[in-house]
Amino acid sequence: DFLASVARQGSLIGRGNCSERRAETEAYLPIFDALEDLLRKDTSGSIRRLTETTAPTWFAQLTHTPGGDAPRAASRHAMLREFRSLAQEASRLGTIVLFLDDVHWSDVPTVDLLAHIGQHFHGIRLLILATCRPTELLLGPHPFHNVRQELASRGRCIDILVGFFQRPDVDR
Repeated sequence: DFLASVARQGSLIGRGNCSERRAETEAYLPIFDALEDLLRKDTSGSIRRLTETTAPTWFAQLTHTPGGDAPRAASRHAMLREFRSLAQEASRLGTIVLFLDDVHWSDVPTVDLLAHIGQHFHGIRLLILATCRPTELLLGPHPFHNVRQELASRGRCIDILVGFFQRPDVDR
């Protein structure tokens, strides 16, 4: 409901999912999912052009076809820098909302990106909604646990605890 309401207000929404099975094999998996979602919904082509010009490494990964030349590898620092440039430019078109599901299964580069965003994205209209199971974070220990605590201590992360569904919730 929240995502639908902000979409009606002109926000750009991208959805990404973390995967327990693929967390150790695919860097930035939920971010790529969210960017692909943004590109699919981009009827004007603006996000595609911005991604191609401000984040060429991300764009190459997103548009890579099997059997073609593999995109060049970039350092994590370069990936963070490109993502920041993309977010700055895209947020001029509207508020960007990235919904990342199951962050307790995220890969380390994605956690690094979330930490980077929390520290360096002042003035960029970007909201990240991330779902996670706090108990899963504590079992690991998962790197997002420390990032979440650090961002919360700076007022850049807010936990919204969701209670258990009652029988009428399940029925509905």
